Amino acid sequence: MKCRLIAADIDGTLVDSNKEISPATETAVKKAQSRGAIFTISTGRSVQGLKKYLHLVKPGTPVVTYNGAVVLIPDTGEVLFEQGLGPAAAEEIILRGVSLGASVTVWSHGRLYSPNKDERVEKYRRIYDTECRPIPDPAALAALGVTKVMWLDEPERTERQQREFRLEGVRCIISEPGYLEFIDEGVSKAEGLKKAAEYLKVKREEVMALGDSYNDTDMLRWAGLGVAMANAEEEVKAAADRLTASNDEDGVARAIERFVLK
Repeated sequence: MKCRLIAADIDGTLVDSNKEISPATETAVKKAQSRGAIFTISTGRSVQGLKKYLHLVKPGTPVVTYNGAVVLIPDTGEVLFEQGLGPAAAEEIILRGVSLGASVTVWSHGRLYSPNKDERVEKYRRIYDTECRPIPDPAALAALGVTKVMWLDEPERTERQQREFRLEGVRCIISEPGYLEFIDEGVSKAEGLKKAAEYLKVKREEVMALGDSYNDTDMLRWAGLGVAMANAEEEVKAAADRLTASNDEDGVARAIERFVLK
């Protein structure tokens, strides 16, 4: 079946190791759009972290953010879906992260917060070019509404933390080495992409999804065609229908040329 919707993860997929979109990828996306395909983004990032790449998304197209916790139309700000963490769970995750020595970041109503503000948090903040506010009272912040919490740590510690973490109503996933993200258990990129496709009146079989990390696996399985990058984890590759080149070798462009434009 013809591909009508292309959904790409950002880090490790759409952008190269320098966080840039290659000319070949940009050309392929625009060529696909000229032939009627819709291009969108499905990412763990907040809306602030998408600004540099939104020129590839046409007005009126929904994007999947926060690993599916928020689906919205960037140019209008219309929110199609939103599901944050429960207040008790958000507070517990913040406190646990601090006690374990992780660098904790919290997204609430589009704002970034942290009780640490250390080197890891500063590096993360710079990606979004946004202010990072302190958290004097985790309970008060949690009560305001938390979209997601992230622990930044050494990759091996993050993997262990994921294996050992248990909290009812919460899903924890590794989005990048050293990044452990906590979202509501009903949230995923697959569910977010499903809502975007329904809004666009695109069938599941007409969707191609591209990704490289653990938080992309459900999206790759859900899409009519799931494509994993050559730099993807083995578990992610196993979830995909096809493989493409790495993010530093124009993998997204090659997938579009092979599966959409031919």
